[in-house]
Amino acid sequence: NEANLYALEFQRQQDVKLINEYRQIINDDQQIINELKSQIKDLLFENQ
Repeated sequence: NEANLYALEFQRQQDVKLINEYRQIINDDQQIINELKSQIKDLLFENQ
């Protein structure tokens, strides 16, 4: 039973690591999206 709890806690820690990695990827993607939006706005403004 104690081994079960240890295994569950280890799995939980792995899940937390994965979630944090995915959060970082999402943040990076959001930065890229914002940069692209800015570039598109600049291009649209130049073409007016």
